[in-house]
Amino acid sequence: MQHSEYENEGKRIKSFAVDLHSTVSVPARLSLLQSNTDLNTPPPNWLLSQPKKIVGPAVFHMASSFLDSMGEVDVVSDAENIKKLLKIPYSKGAVSMMVHRVGNTLLLDEFDIHTHLLRAAENEWGWLKKFYLEHIFASCHAKQKASEKKPSRHSRDYLQQQNLISKFLCHSIALNESQNTETQVHDRNHQVQPISDPLGDPAQEENNVHDDTLPQFSKNIIWTFEDLRMLIGTDMPIFGGGTHPCLSLRLRDMSKPINVLTGLDYWLDNLMCNVPEVVMCYHLGGLVQKYELIKTDDLPRLPGSQFKPGIIKDVAQNILSFLKSKATKAGHTYWLFKAKDDDIVKLYDLTSLCNDLNEDINQNPFTTPVAMLLFKVARNLKMSSDWKRHQGTVLALLKNCLSLLDATKYPQIATAALYYISDVYLPTSLKVPETEENQEEVEEEWADEWEENPSGDHFSASVDVAALSTPQQVRAEEENVRRNARPTVGDNWEQRCTFALQHAVEALEFLSDQGKSAKPSEEEPSLASPLKPIPMPYQTLKQPALDAVSGPLMSKEPQNEWKQQYWRLLMEKCRMAHVTLAEEARKNCLTEPEKILSHLRMAALLWAHLDPPGLPLPGLPQPCVPRNSTSSVSLQSHALGLAGDVYFSMVQHWNEVANPPQSVERSSVDERLLRLLKNLQLENTLEDYFQYPMSLHEALQFSLEHYRLALASFGALESGSASDVFSFAKRLGNVCNEMGVFFMSKASAVMEEGGADWKRKFVELYQVSQQHLEEGRSVFRTIKDNVNLALLSCNLAKLHRLQARALAPAEKKEASLAEWRCYSKALQCYKQAMDALERRELNTGIWDAIVWDYTTVLFTLASLLQDFAPLSIKSREEVEAEIIQLLENCISLSESETADSRLPLLQYRAATCHYRLASLHHDTYRNGDGESIINGRNVRMIAEQHYSNANTIFNQLEHWDEVIRLQLEKAGIYEFQFKRLTGVVSKIRILQSILNCYLSTKGALSALVDSNSCGDPTSLEPKTLECMTLMCSRIQSTLLQLTKLSKSAKKPNNADAENFRNMYSISLKCNTKQPDWHIQLARTVAELSEFQVSVDKF
Repeated sequence: MQHSEYENEGKRIKSFAVDLHSTVSVPARLSLLQSNTDLNTPPPNWLLSQPKKIVGPAVFHMASSFLDSMGEVDVVSDAENIKKLLKIPYSKGAVSMMVHRVGNTLLLDEFDIHTHLLRAAENEWGWLKKFYLEHIFASCHAKQKASEKKPSRHSRDYLQQQNLISKFLCHSIALNESQNTETQVHDRNHQVQPISDPLGDPAQEENNVHDDTLPQFSKNIIWTFEDLRMLIGTDMPIFGGGTHPCLSLRLRDMSKPINVLTGLDYWLDNLMCNVPEVVMCYHLGGLVQKYELIKTDDLPRLPGSQFKPGIIKDVAQNILSFLKSKATKAGHTYWLFKAKDDDIVKLYDLTSLCNDLNEDINQNPFTTPVAMLLFKVARNLKMSSDWKRHQGTVLALLKNCLSLLDATKYPQIATAALYYISDVYLPTSLKVPETEENQEEVEEEWADEWEENPSGDHFSASVDVAALSTPQQVRAEEENVRRNARPTVGDNWEQRCTFALQHAVEALEFLSDQGKSAKPSEEEPSLASPLKPIPMPYQTLKQPALDAVSGPLMSKEPQNEWKQQYWRLLMEKCRMAHVTLAEEARKNCLTEPEKILSHLRMAALLWAHLDPPGLPLPGLPQPCVPRNSTSSVSLQSHALGLAGDVYFSMVQHWNEVANPPQSVERSSVDERLLRLLKNLQLENTLEDYFQYPMSLHEALQFSLEHYRLALASFGALESGSASDVFSFAKRLGNVCNEMGVFFMSKASAVMEEGGADWKRKFVELYQVSQQHLEEGRSVFRTIKDNVNLALLSCNLAKLHRLQARALAPAEKKEASLAEWRCYSKALQCYKQAMDALERRELNTGIWDAIVWDYTTVLFTLASLLQDFAPLSIKSREEVEAEIIQLLENCISLSESETADSRLPLLQYRAATCHYRLASLHHDTYRNGDGESIINGRNVRMIAEQHYSNANTIFNQLEHWDEVIRLQLEKAGIYEFQFKRLTGVVSKIRILQSILNCYLSTKGALSALVDSNSCGDPTSLEPKTLECMTLMCSRIQSTLLQLTKLSKSAKKPNNADAENFRNMYSISLKCNTKQPDWHIQLARTVAELSEFQVSVDKF
């Protein structure tokens, strides 16, 4: 790549070129001819090879060879056409070119009027010939003269001059190189297609041209001239050697002066090919005279051929702006024409003219090449790694291709275009759950160049030649061009799927019609193509017999191979579209489950056609090895999982679900697709799949079965997506949980209702509930979802607790072994739940709930064993040990960190556990016979400690009735001990401890009295009144005993005796027969407490 800059009135003109393709990698070595060498003598290497020529417009072949450049360059054309355009201000000659637009790229090809119009057959270009003769040719005022005069390129002098130049070039090539006829092709074109095309190359036959004929030009170059980029083809020979590695060679007649057109031609050729120098060989009558080396920079200043490069730059910019602002419709054929000696350049829209004249579009020979090029460019963009940036462009190109293409002549191209359109709307690589994350990306600038003609004559436009030489003259008009909105792929995924479905069904119908109309020819048998294997009608024994159901379309004839492939791909696209539509309906219309299920039924019917037997049905055995591919398995898993989601959503909103279901109107596209499937004579029907549930239990059952099938289908994948497996497993576990809770609720209802046969029903429901909960736990354990594993363990514990209630005897004398086992299983489940969560910080809410339920079962079982000790099956020591262990575990959990809302409840439970432990040890202390596991003083001390702990918590929680009852019970320990004592002093000490128990209820009694505003003792709880009555008598009795014992001591303490007598007299003020005795009791206890404090000070 070389850069060239030329002075232009103080500014520099930028020009550089990049070789895309060259038939030679090294320039030919220049051999300078001796003076008076006769160029008319043919050299030995002359006419050794045939000229390469392509049939049809060369520009389309060049564009097809360099598809990656389409949209990135402004112009694609032959170098001669570019030079002809840039020489318009200096030339009076005619200009005739065909112009086509593909995206932002213009294709220019020479159009010879005499060959295509004046000398063509009557049926060729008839409408254009008539238009030319009536409107263009007549205006030249030289009709007769022009029709008789031949173009200069066919004159004898012109042909002789070309032969002389050809011989001169062959003479100038060194003989050692001319003998080497092998041609090396140097290709820098990088057409990388990182995405594989499932269709292969539909235009392969169009591209299968031998290297001997492609490309037409010896060099293909990307030429950047100022801000313009052009893909050009040139045959200019380049020489080199010695100190001049890159030269162009020109033959000049010394008898004729050089003119500006010739100098401009040399200059442009060198710019396009990055040639810095030109060698002029002068001759007279074919005899070599001399050589002259001229730099490319000096060509604009040669005497006789002086020109301003700046004007050429302005012409290039203006002519391109004119063409881009007028040739705006992709797929249209435009004719750029300037008559000889005319000062106006005109552009005609031949496609619009043909349509207005009601002529057949196929009369335009450019229609098919344009359509093919549009298809190739669209396919090349579609197969690029960043094709999503060009979605709108690909759609526009393909739709224009279909509007131009004769589908009956090119059925494979037409079908492929419809498939690509469908794939743009709904890419095969798309994962359905990710639709909401895959938003349409912003396209590149070139893809937006879909413009309209400005208002005015839509057949033609013109520009003055003088305006082309004026800087920025035509560009100002281009800025006023109104652009169309870029073709979009839809506002949402539902729209995109609908469009994809429409084009896929259209292609399927086209293939179906092709299959029906295709009849084998008996007279003309099919001939084998060279270098192409002949497919044999072989079919494996395990392969599904599509031939039997697909008719002539699926026959194994070679010409139908692509139809079979396209048919399957289009059916897969329809299937994917319906699954995606179901997914979108789930997001947007969750209250209409029938709409979602209808899409899934259509997808299931397509599965039955593509991969017999189709989607697995609930309740049937699964095939060991599925026939569908990995991508199909993934889509199948998603479809089954989506069905499970729909059914599960119906469970959650069962009260809002319509029953019976509302009918969903089927779209016209689905009706057409069903007709196609009906013609295949499938055994399956829509009713075979995804039935509508008629009850809550059915909805749960359907959801569970489809989740199981979805998860089971991943077993066929060698490396399934871990996230998908985790998602489906989690949903399956959730439904198992819901099923377990559902049957648990029914079991609870059966137990509450009772009846003669309720126990049998309960056992059946219990077993089903347990089975589903265990399955859910197994699923969550497999995917290591510890939070849900903990929750299901809690629900299983609740089920065991419910079973314990059901197994409890009606008349309970002692706890049964069945109850104990059920509660033990529940405790084990709660322990597993806590082990799964590991620590509270990971999930405080669930942890606190488990702790509460766990402590509830611990307390319940301990209370059951303590109140109804199963002494018939266990020893007293075993029962006591288990009770103590249960209550201590309950206290430990209750005192752990928890939420503020649950703290009072757990504190009360801890206090109650302390109270029960104190009572247990109290009972053991009273009834101990020396064989208990704990005895004597230790038992009493432990009981006192638990009483003290319980009293502290009850006072904090202000449970005053519990405080009074607890102190009465605690005093009972001392009373029992009092009966065993014989000494007076020890008895007085014990009675004082008893009295302290009663007096410690001062705060509780005061609070109860204060809360009883009416002053009526009957408003208090009966048990509380009973305890207060007992306390009143016990206080009086204790003080009486203290008074008597203090006087009967061996060494009586008169002061103590007097104090006890005074306290006794105070206690007598409380009389339970008085209406406000409870108030008097509170005052008495308070007064006794104060008296005792005052006595202790002295």
